Amino acid sequence: MRISIVIIFLSLFSVSLSAQSIDYSNNCGEGVNYTFSFVGDLIMHSPLQRKAARNDDFKTLWPEVIPYFHLADFSYANLETPLADGIGLDNKQTKDPGHKYEKNVYTTYPRFNTHFSLADDLIESGIDVVSTANNHSLDRGAIGADRTVNNLERSGLNFTGTRRTDENENDRPWYTITENKGLTVAWIACTESTNGVPDKYNQVLMCHQDKQIILDLISILDSQVDVVIMLPHWGKEKHQKPTKQQVRAGHLWLDHGADMVVGSHPHVLQPMEKYITSDGREGLILYSLGNFTTFHPDVEQKSTVVLYVNIEKAGNNSIRINGVKFLPLFMRNRTGDLMDVEVYPHLPTNNFRGNGFRDLNKSLEHIFNIYDPINAILEPSNSDIEFSHCDRRTY
Repeated sequence: MRISIVIIFLSLFSVSLSAQSIDYSNNCGEGVNYTFSFVGDLIMHSPLQRKAARNDDFKTLWPEVIPYFHLADFSYANLETPLADGIGLDNKQTKDPGHKYEKNVYTTYPRFNTHFSLADDLIESGIDVVSTANNHSLDRGAIGADRTVNNLERSGLNFTGTRRTDENENDRPWYTITENKGLTVAWIACTESTNGVPDKYNQVLMCHQDKQIILDLISILDSQVDVVIMLPHWGKEKHQKPTKQQVRAGHLWLDHGADMVVGSHPHVLQPMEKYITSDGREGLILYSLGNFTTFHPDVEQKSTVVLYVNIEKAGNNSIRINGVKFLPLFMRNRTGDLMDVEVYPHLPTNNFRGNGFRDLNKSLEHIFNIYDPINAILEPSNSDIEFSHCDRRTY
């Protein structure tokens, strides 16, 4: 298997006709650089929950990715599951079973619920922010959304997109702000759907119904923080191209002052776009990051990336994106052993052995057909990895 992986790396670098190329090398100056990392949907199908419960540790699902999260100054994931301890499938309080997958409190598709220790394990993995606005936000009803907020607050994991039934805009705005090394970042998450579950208490920010609320927030936050990031849960599942509605909304948000739009929900990768705003800024839209963890069977749903965006803050406090790169990932599953589920970086040096790697080459080919291999990170995690495009400048 290792020989074939090396061969496909070489062949895909030499021929990548359909891959999308994005370059920000003209945005390099003498300012301070910051790196963001993003991953897609944390889908907690039953085998993943069972493995985490057996080990009492969700980090066993992605151990080789953890060092790459720690390379970034800010790291994000989409939390596509409630963390509602003691809430059963009837949305009523019951005895919590502890960290055990028992199919009433903690469950899989179509109504997810995951043990709250996931929040602590994400923090230990290096994740700083999660979105809670998605089509599974109300899988345990209003009380489940309340419990999720409680558990995220308890853990200290920053989140955006939902709030408790007893909260309003004054109690908890529809955004969260984080700061690191002198850079302030506002994160706004929204969703197109809650799977038909009525949002009786206005607990979830909706991408389209709350259009004006979002535009007003972007405009206000643009004058208060350095970076504004939109995190929409949108589009059509299994579609590898964005809808016209996604494109229009992404452009509109950037024109109103957002710097990046990073989407989720389709469970497959979708293209990225460098968008020139009406005021001349170079923004970024990645329409879908696909899954991060999943038990989906299709190679397109098991193929994903860690997206890295490098930003330079100049002396006048202006912000410019000067690099977009990605670490290709493969979700190993369906090996015959339900405990054998794990996310792996695609690295030429990895000696992939055992069941579950049959689609490995197809996975890498799929990723490189969407994103240009020139922006791929294909080396072990280390502090010398360059996330900007500044080394491409010609003088």
